Amino acid sequence: MHKRVEKPLWRTTVPLMVVALVGVAASVPASSGAQPATAYFAIQTQPHERQFVVGMTDPATIAEARALIRRHESKIVNGIIVNPATVRLADFTIEVCDATATYVQEHLSEVGGHFLPGNRWCPWHTRLLREVPSH
Repeated sequence: MHKRVEKPLWRTTVPLMVVALVGVAASVPASSGAQPATAYFAIQTQPHERQFVVGMTDPATIAEARALIRRHESKIVNGIIVNPATVRLADFTIEVCDATATYVQEHLSEVGGHFLPGNRWCPWHTRLLREVPSH
């Protein structure tokens, strides 16, 4: 079980995490063929944490996310966040992939090992906030 961090988020935490995640995403090779359309959604893992954006390419997942936002509901965002093709919405997940954004940032060097094995992240307290325009 991973300890949850409940301290205020510093101004540099989320930008550093985004830079680290973008760096990882840039190293993922592109597959051949047409790329599916990506929809972007602002999420938050805890009320005191900053929002950040997650991409999704699965049409059913995108439609579900939009419907949840319209109803002011949410589900757990589950996937390899830097790979939008893996992101799905879940009602429940295993504990090993649960962590706040702050905790992930503080333990980024451990991601993929015993912490967030397979780079899969599923913050249990995810809130889908809104769709973010892609242009």
